[in-house]
Amino acid sequence: MSQVRYPAPSAHDYLPSYQGPMATTPQVPVNVNQDPGLRRPWYGIGFAEAYLRSFMKYTIFTGRASRGEFWWWWLGNFVIVAILGACATGLGVDWLEYRSNPGIYTTSMPLNAIGVILTLTVTAYVLFSVLPSLAVACRRLHDTNRTGRWLLLFLLPVVGWIWLLVLLARRTYQAPTRWDYAVTALGSSPYSFSSPARPRPRRSY
Repeated sequence: MSQVRYPAPSAHDYLPSYQGPMATTPQVPVNVNQDPGLRRPWYGIGFAEAYLRSFMKYTIFTGRASRGEFWWWWLGNFVIVAILGACATGLGVDWLEYRSNPGIYTTSMPLNAIGVILTLTVTAYVLFSVLPSLAVACRRLHDTNRTGRWLLLFLLPVVGWIWLLVLLARRTYQAPTRWDYAVTALGSSPYSFSSPARPRPRRSY
């Protein structure tokens, strides 16, 4: 049986700083001026591209995500929810009714038709963005060579939130990881080992 040979990556496509025992295996791409494809992280990505990219990878928990992909996505969500919330408060509150009966509305504000529509829109958007938010956070942890199970820190109030925020802000792990996609003679593989005798696949989340 003939042995399959896998081509070595070019120095143009991957970070050159890693010089360890696996230096000949595919590493992190550094194409910062063009889209490297959905299977690879995009370092140096812009705001609009990062926001749309998260929706394009709506349910993809494998692979990596750069810091730009993660933080631009969350900034976009914050801006959209803030704008819709401000519109719901400014345009959706029935101020005439509130001023006529201020003692009735102690915990909530009376809404008009616009307020109801905007409130439902904000709720629908938040629910719709939960899954891609989890996916991009999982891929961001992969980019630091950590499993997505670290997202469970979110269940630990305050301390867990701060810890998780620090992990998500960590720099890219420049050596190969089991979450990388290696382009080989047989196509794309979710593992970065170039040896034909690749290890047994492991869970990527």
